[in-house]
Amino acid sequence: MISDVQTTASQREVTTFTRLFQVLSQPTRLRIVRLLATSGRSACACELMDSIEEPEYHISRHLGLLRDGGVLNEEPAGQWKYFAVNDNDPTVKALAHLVTTLYADVFELDDRNFQERLDLRKNGRCVVGSLKPHLLEHRQQRSAKKRKTMESQPDSTIIG
Repeated sequence: MISDVQTTASQREVTTFTRLFQVLSQPTRLRIVRLLATSGRSACACELMDSIEEPEYHISRHLGLLRDGGVLNEEPAGQWKYFAVNDNDPTVKALAHLVTTLYADVFELDDRNFQERLDLRKNGRCVVGSLKPHLLEHRQQRSAKKRKTMESQPDSTIIG
């Protein structure tokens, strides 16, 4: 017979699995986790961006969701932040292992691109930023639009 304590623990595990599957239910997040889990390495956002050829704002958003969901750990290192699979959580570790067994042609291209990016590291760290400027264009366009909007608004002063 199962005790109430075992039932509660089991329910927590099911909730954890459900949350993790929800976090991985988006293709970009699945590709990121698969790359990191398969390589066993950490990577910065620009390495991941160039590897899976997704714009910087998408990668940043997805990395944040994966980190907040407990799937990835974030390690600041100077101007870069490195992300790695959270091996401290046995459930995440098991799920990451499962993800490494998936196959799709896009994963082969991701793996090849990722290895090319890792080969550019010096002392095990990224030193070049993104090599694909077209993936940064949206961020630059947003910044230019924001500047233009701010310039067109009159200065507000407080009248007392």
